[in-house]
Amino acid sequence: MPSSNLLGSATLTWDEQGLPESSVFGDVYFSRESGLLETDYVFIQHNDLPRRWQHLTDHGSSCFVIAETGFGTGLNFLVAWQNWLRFAPSNARLHFVSVEKFPLSKQDLQRALALWPDLQEIASELLAQYPCALPGFHRMYFAGGKIALTLLFGDVHDCLPQLDAKVDAWFLDGFAPAKNPEMWQPQLYQQMARLSKPGTTFSTFTSAGIVKRGIAGAGFEVSKVAGFGRKREMLCGKITEAPCGEAQPSSQKTIAIIGAGLAGCSLARAMAERDYHVIVLERHPEAAQEASGNPQGILYLKLPKSPSALSQWHSTGLLYTRNLLQRLLPDNKGDDWDDNGVIQIALKESDAERQRTVAGSGVYPADFVTGCTTDSIRNLSGYPINEGGLLFGQAGWVSPPVLCKALLNHPNITLQCNSQVKDFTYVEGKWQLRLSSDSMLEADILALACAYQTKQFGLPLPLPINEVKGQISTAKQPTHMPALQVSVCKEGYVAPPRKGMYCFGATFERNGKDLQVTQQGHLQNLSKLEQILPELASAMDASQFSGRVAFRCTTQDHLPIAGPYPCQDTGTMNAQPTLPGAEASSLFFNIGHGSKGLITAPLAAELIACQISGEPLPLNATLIQAVTPGRWSRD
Repeated sequence: MPSSNLLGSATLTWDEQGLPESSVFGDVYFSRESGLLETDYVFIQHNDLPRRWQHLTDHGSSCFVIAETGFGTGLNFLVAWQNWLRFAPSNARLHFVSVEKFPLSKQDLQRALALWPDLQEIASELLAQYPCALPGFHRMYFAGGKIALTLLFGDVHDCLPQLDAKVDAWFLDGFAPAKNPEMWQPQLYQQMARLSKPGTTFSTFTSAGIVKRGIAGAGFEVSKVAGFGRKREMLCGKITEAPCGEAQPSSQKTIAIIGAGLAGCSLARAMAERDYHVIVLERHPEAAQEASGNPQGILYLKLPKSPSALSQWHSTGLLYTRNLLQRLLPDNKGDDWDDNGVIQIALKESDAERQRTVAGSGVYPADFVTGCTTDSIRNLSGYPINEGGLLFGQAGWVSPPVLCKALLNHPNITLQCNSQVKDFTYVEGKWQLRLSSDSMLEADILALACAYQTKQFGLPLPLPINEVKGQISTAKQPTHMPALQVSVCKEGYVAPPRKGMYCFGATFERNGKDLQVTQQGHLQNLSKLEQILPELASAMDASQFSGRVAFRCTTQDHLPIAGPYPCQDTGTMNAQPTLPGAEASSLFFNIGHGSKGLITAPLAAELIACQISGEPLPLNATLIQAVTPGRWSRD
């Protein structure tokens, strides 16, 4: 992961033409003659993209990857987006991966992109998903899921070594070498070569000799050609020999997923959008019947004093889920989900100290999390809460069953309910699944998204997962009380009322084994609600509550288990127990999300889908290793 968790922000000045200039580097973001034409000339034409995209499927590929240094105003991405829709096959996917050490604020980005009226429609889509300045990788989807933008917020020399991708074209942008020499270093060109494959191209606006020699020294063929406008020369070229071969997506196009909770539904959608035929096997009569069946869930995370792999997973996952909801359920906002914030109140003094550290550290941008006074909390919640806390401004709540239903709504997905899988074997390149009816089902790839039920298959792999029982309570909204406006968490949580009902909870019962809703559980949840909103709790009668019980699947390190069944002798793990005859790349896990599945399961599904399809991975290598299924078998 990046060596520093502090991320600088761009400081801009605006000239008399309304063009942005970096105050830090004293350089412009794009040509004063025409940034739009410059992008087309330097990056689109000199990487020969229109011709390459028109013939993309001639070479058996349906995915193209651009990597960029210096996202800046996003102009290069938007121009690439426009050209992709014009020239690429309709079934192809574009990945645009861009590093930015000093992200623009959303306000500055909006002002800069307003200079290009022809781009306003797609610029507004970018602005809607543009992340706050949180260090790490951030993936967004556009154009119906056909265009992926992955922003790497951090120093290029920290981010690129953590990237797993096979790049087709490089946009070497960023400020001029004389103004920003720290970026134009030999390690940049070495990473370019590592991430390139034979035939990968590059182009850049500069013709500086130090850049030409550096790129050539990394193995690229370099040419000087006429520059744009008043610039006399620029550089472009390609690499003919590279350590990175062509991406090897699975040629197998049928995947069976066991489990139709949020983890399974998220993976089903991610694979369906990559044109795989997906069969989801659910033992219950409907999807989302276990922990994913609660009427409301909070997009909730608890930040430590110092960032960790766990907190980075949760932070990144929160933003990913929020964008997923915007993309899948844009018309349901306010009814089935909302991102109107989550207030977190300290339970004890050590929590309050941690919150003060988080709020004052400067690690997290204020539009992600900020300290909140008593008065602010009262105004935000609509209730007289007499404590301060943290506000997660981009968090919120969602109805998990509604989200699961939306995820499964794709023509490539078949949901097969009342289908208990008894066992499975790998025979002649196929997974053979035996169902409780003794009928058989065949698939090329198998994914286990069935939480603690994974244990029943007796895999020869250490999976230290546990079940923790939880009960939530629901109650009618008291007619004489105001409606809570935001979700509030303390020891428990309460969400704003949905369809006239409050949902709150939840119990943690490590030794609970049955699914019976109990009055004792309701009383525990009422007590937790009283800690948060005593006036609301006093207006409720626990004897009138309804509720649900489900089991969370937790892990020892509180991180999910996501990725392929570990290969034998990978170099990073000890020799692993293997499945007889099975290809290691054809069995995957998406389990162990505990109580944070709303912010981890969709991102984990995206990771797995990219591992299967050979696309750029959405997380840095450190976070991927943190959730690998083989992590308990290491030294």
